[in-house]
Amino acid sequence: MVETLKEFTALSRPRLLLRAARLGLRDYHRATHLPRLLGQALPAQNSLVLRRLMEKETALNAQRRLGAIGYRVADHLDLLIAMMDEARRIGLIEETAPDPNRAPAPAPDQENASGIDSFLRAT
Repeated sequence: MVETLKEFTALSRPRLLLRAARLGLRDYHRATHLPRLLGQALPAQNSLVLRRLMEKETALNAQRRLGAIGYRVADHLDLLIAMMDEARRIGLIEETAPDPNRAPAPAPDQENASGIDSFLRAT
């Protein structure tokens, strides 16, 4: 488990790929998607599921880096989404990780302090 944690936190993937995977988490359903990714014989422990997903993703990432003809971004995203979900179940990542690209919340309305009315009220 400790090795899996170290390897998971050390992963370095393109920012766009990770953003797309984060967005895909909304539509991910473990019961439907995981058997398709790993086959019918699923490990009982989430940490073992994560380990198998990471092994497959490492192979796909190598294909991506080499520019292999058989590489498909959709397959890579599917694995990253499943990995994020398993990591969330184990507690390796937060339940709702903040999106760094999301615009900050607007500031509350403030009274406009310019103009004669504001000046007269302040004096």
